[in-house]
Amino acid sequence: MAFLNLGLRTRNFMQFLRGKEKSDVSGDAAVFPKEAWRGVGEWRVKLADGIKCSAEDVVALIGKAPREILQCGRERVSKDNFFDGKRERVVVVKRYARQGFFQSRSAIHIGSKAERAFRAAQVLTRHGIGTPAPIAVAERWQGKQLVESFLVTEFVADMTNFRDELFRIYRDDPNFGVLIPLMQSVAKACRAFHDCGVVHRDLGNQNISLVRGGSGFKVVFIDLDRVRFSKEISDAERGRDMARIDLPSDLRRIFYSMYYLGYNPPKSFVEAGNAERRAFAWHSALRPLRHPIREYKIRRAERKSAKVAAKRGRSIPVPSGRDLWLWDEKSAQPCHAYMSRDRRKFRPTLNVASAIVAGLVKFGIPAWQEYKKLMTVLPKKCIPDYRNGVGMSLDPNPETWEMQLKFLRELQSNSLPENADLRLPILLGIYHHKPRLWQWTLDRARELHEVGHKVAFALTQSRRAILEPASWAKMVALVFAQAGDFADFVEVGHAVNRTKWGIWSPQEYRALLAPVIESKRRFPRVRITGPACVDFDMHSLPTVLGVTPKDFRFDAISHLLYVDRRGSPENFQGKFDTFRKIALLSVFAKLAGARSEKIIISEVNWPLLGAAEYSPVDSPSVTRGSWETRPVSPEIIKPPRASEEDYATYMARYLGIALSSGFVSRVYWWRLCHHGFGLIDDFTRKNPRPRPAFFTLQKMPLQNYDALT
Repeated sequence: MAFLNLGLRTRNFMQFLRGKEKSDVSGDAAVFPKEAWRGVGEWRVKLADGIKCSAEDVVALIGKAPREILQCGRERVSKDNFFDGKRERVVVVKRYARQGFFQSRSAIHIGSKAERAFRAAQVLTRHGIGTPAPIAVAERWQGKQLVESFLVTEFVADMTNFRDELFRIYRDDPNFGVLIPLMQSVAKACRAFHDCGVVHRDLGNQNISLVRGGSGFKVVFIDLDRVRFSKEISDAERGRDMARIDLPSDLRRIFYSMYYLGYNPPKSFVEAGNAERRAFAWHSALRPLRHPIREYKIRRAERKSAKVAAKRGRSIPVPSGRDLWLWDEKSAQPCHAYMSRDRRKFRPTLNVASAIVAGLVKFGIPAWQEYKKLMTVLPKKCIPDYRNGVGMSLDPNPETWEMQLKFLRELQSNSLPENADLRLPILLGIYHHKPRLWQWTLDRARELHEVGHKVAFALTQSRRAILEPASWAKMVALVFAQAGDFADFVEVGHAVNRTKWGIWSPQEYRALLAPVIESKRRFPRVRITGPACVDFDMHSLPTVLGVTPKDFRFDAISHLLYVDRRGSPENFQGKFDTFRKIALLSVFAKLAGARSEKIIISEVNWPLLGAAEYSPVDSPSVTRGSWETRPVSPEIIKPPRASEEDYATYMARYLGIALSSGFVSRVYWWRLCHHGFGLIDDFTRKNPRPRPAFFTLQKMPLQNYDALT
C-alpha cells in the first residue's frame, strides 16, 4: 500500500514539474508578491482587490462558530454572513485540512491549496469566467509547517452541478434537446477556462457548478485548489484535464467536438485523455484499499439514503449502461449514448445462443431452402395498387397536427380525384416515453377513422418499458380499450434489433408481447403485427421470432425495410436487392406461421442531404473534420445522402418494386412532414415546403411502374 501511494505521489509530482517548466512568471499566472500578505498575530491574510474589510475582520470570521455547515469532512465548508465595509455579504468559508510534511514544503514554493484557489479565482474573475468571487485567504504557519488555511469566497445561490443535472436528465427527461445545450454551455466554458492559462487538475462533473438563468445555465468552476498556471496549454494537457469529466463514450465524443468548436479533437488530445482515464480508473478502483474506513462510511451513507428514498417512493435509480436511453426529437428517434465498442460489452451473452438456435437451426436453414425454391419459380408480378398499398405515417404532435392534415387532404385530393371516399391508410406511433400524448393520439386516430381512414398503431417502446413493465402494460391496455373497435392493426415494438431503441435481447421483446397477447384475448378482432425489425438484419428477425410464445401467431409480419441509403432500391446488399429481400421476408412469415404471408413494410424513407442534426444518420450532433487539418471552408463535411430529386425517384421505384412483387400488402412511408426525411419540409413551420416526392406521390395512381423506370 505504501508503494502504491508513493507511485501516485511520484506521478503527481512529475505532473507538477511539467507544469513548473512552463510556469508563467508574469501576467495573470504571476505569483502575487509576499507583501500582499497582511499579518494578524499568528495569521497572515490576503485580501482580493476591491474588498473594503480589514484582515482582522477575516480572522474574526474564521475564528467564530459557523452559521451553517454545508459540507463536513476533512475539508469543512460553511456559510456565514460577513460585513465588507458597510455591505453585508453571504460568504462561503472553506477550511482545509492540516497539511503533511511534503505538502507544507510544496506550499512554500507554489502556495497552499487555499492560496492557489484564491489566485485562480482572481485570474478567472479577471477574464469573466464563472467562479465564486474571491474575498480573502488566511493561513497559519508554525515554522515551515502549514497548520491551518481558509478560503473565503462569495456565496452563489441556487447552484447545482453538471453531475446532478446530467443525472436529472437521464432519469426524468431523457431528451437530447435538453442535454445538447447543457453540454454546449459546459464545453464552451471549459474552453474559455483553459484559454486563460489555467489547468484545473480535478475537473470532474461535481466541480462544474451550474446556475440557472434565462434560457440556459451559467457555468461556475469550483474547487480550484489543485490548479496549475501555464503560458500556453497544449492539446495533451487539455486532454488530461478534461479526462475526469464523466460522460458515456459517444456523448463524450460529441462533448469534445463542442470543446473544439465543432471539429474533431486532435490525436494528442484524445490519446492523453484516454491514458489519464485509464490511470484514474485504477486509482478509483483501488480507493477502498487505500482508505477502507472512509469508503465504508461513504457506502453506508449511500445505502441509508437509498432506503430513505425508497420509503418516500423516490427510489428510481440513475440509468447507466444498457439502461441509459435518450430521445432525439430532431431526428425523431433515440440515439446511442455509447460507442459501438462499449455497446458490445452490454449485450447479454445469451444472445449468441438464441441466434444459433432460432436464427440458424429453427428458421435459418429451412428459410434458405424455401427461398431457393421460391427463386426458381418466381410469381407473376402484380400491377401495383398504389391506392390500397401505400400508407402514410403522421407525427402525433399537437403543434403540427393541423398542418399535417392540410397536406394530407391536398395529397389525397390530387391523387384520388375519381374516388373522394377513398382515404390513405394512416400509421400513428404511440410512444411509451410520451404518456401525455397517449390519449390525445387515440382521440385524433378516431377522428381519422370517422372520415374514412384505416388507422393502424405502432406501439413504440423506450428502455423504461422494459424496466417498468407495468407502465408498458398500462399503455397497451389503453390502446386496445380506446381503439380496439376500429384499429386496422397494432404493431408491437419498433426497430427491436437496434439497441438504441431500448431492446438488448430477444427475451426483452417477448416481455413486450405479454400484455399485448392478454389484450388480444379481450379484443380478438384486432390484428397484431411485428416484430418490426429494421434494415436487412436477417439473423435478427428469426432470432426474435424464435422467442415468441408457441401459442401466439402474428397476423402479419411487419418490417422496417430500408435499403442502401446511398443508392437506389435496385442496389444489391450482398446477393439481395429490394425484391429478393422482400421475398425472403415472406418466407420467414410463412415459417413463423403468420396468418398472412404478405408482409407489411411499416417504415421506409431516404435521409436527405443538408439536413444535419435532423437526419437520422447524422443525429444528434454533426462534427467537422480534424482540428489539425481544418478545411479552408467551414462547411460541415457530410457523407453522401439522397438529394430531393433522387429521393422522389427512389420512392417511386421502391413502391413499384414492393407493390408489384406479390409479397407485400402495404408500404407505409415515413413520414409526411419532417425536415430530415419527410415529403414536406417543415423546418420553417410557418412556411412548410412540399418536396418533389410529395408531387410524385400525388401522380402515382395515374402512372405505372414501367413508366417510372
